[in-house]
Amino acid sequence: VAVVFGLQARGQAGQVAELVARIPAAIRDADARGDLFAANNYRGGFHSLARIAAGQIAEVQADLRKVVETWKPGFYQMHAYHRVFTGVAVDLYTGDPRSAVARIEQDWPELKAGLFLRMELPAMELRWTRARAALALAAQQTGRARQALLGQVRALMRSIARATTAAAGSHAALLAAGLDVVEGRRGMVTVRLRAALSGYTAANMAMHREVVRWCLAQRLDGEEARVMHAEVDAWMRREGVPAMAPLADALAPGLGEGVSPR
Repeated sequence: VAVVFGLQARGQAGQVAELVARIPAAIRDADARGDLFAANNYRGGFHSLARIAAGQIAEVQADLRKVVETWKPGFYQMHAYHRVFTGVAVDLYTGDPRSAVARIEQDWPELKAGLFLRMELPAMELRWTRARAALALAAQQTGRARQALLGQVRALMRSIARATTAAAGSHAALLAAGLDVVEGRRGMVTVRLRAALSGYTAANMAMHREVVRWCLAQRLDGEEARVMHAEVDAWMRREGVPAMAPLADALAPGLGEGVSPR
């Protein structure tokens, strides 16, 4: 329990390089002790975003398969929550929002029945996960399907904004910026991104901070944009992050490089 919460804390802090080293070591240690429950909790969760950021998609996907293969169906436990959280992030990183939506919607009744939506932090993170998947898919849809997804994003965003966890306001601001872009409204995008950047900075969430900084730099000109790009590049080199565009797709749908630069 101490190890998994330690990994989660480092994941919230966005310590990519540290987690890329720690997670496989933790899994090996748990496997050596025959502790399948611990190993499967290490294989997914908020901390797994670090391995996704590092481009270790094949390794993360193999770990998610291992969770499914080694655990009996039945009571929905923490590792299953970790698996769906991680799986959606992988789907969005690899450009498959349809799979991301199917994954979270399939598990949503069990997540609700397992009382994960009664605990503020998991509830907020799960709503954020569901909203990101819906927003990414909405950007590819038209007509009623698109409007239904966007309506779901707006409802989830309101719930996220009411949470008291440190990241909630920034998650909501980032979703609002993505909604603005997808729906063709440009006036408030940079304002919302600046609010998200400030919030993630205050919460010491480095990975999220740099994703937002990168998205914001795409929409700015001149010295401010140059400084932001330099800061993002320095963080990427330090943490071993190969590319920001797919990471932005995973954490900030609608705000990537190819979408409405201003």
